[in-house]
Amino acid sequence: MADSELRSLRFANRVQRNLVGFYLGFVALLSLVGVFNPGKGGLGLQVVAGVATVTLALLAIRFATGSCILATEGGVEVRAALRRSSYLWKQIRGFRSEQGTVGAASYRRTVLIIDFVDGSSVPFRALNCKAKGGWVDDAVASLNEQLLTLPHP
Repeated sequence: MADSELRSLRFANRVQRNLVGFYLGFVALLSLVGVFNPGKGGLGLQVVAGVATVTLALLAIRFATGSCILATEGGVEVRAALRRSSYLWKQIRGFRSEQGTVGAASYRRTVLIIDFVDGSSVPFRALNCKAKGGWVDDAVASLNEQLLTLPHP
């Protein structure tokens, strides 16, 4: 299987990525003002504002480029905003989506779940979409189809 065939197997929640990335970038720009105009805070406030600006800018970049499912020739890589997991194709039995609750407010969302050959499963709550017919369902269908086309030992 050529790697060029798998380039289209990248799934991401673009709306969530872009909104969170934009928001964090905007807040980073706002905190940048504190670096150049500390007011009565002096040097201490400038240092805090500088650290906050750098941290928020790095988080904005990470959120804007993270959170996706990437299929490669060797396996599947699941990238969440703060975590990255890789699995070989031979370890994976299948993919499924399941309705569940996500977050502190318990929103009903569709979550990606990877089922393994050994019988275990791993849910990825960071990769979720609306309750029905979202990008997670499309990713599950495409990844299961890709899994079926792989040569089995």
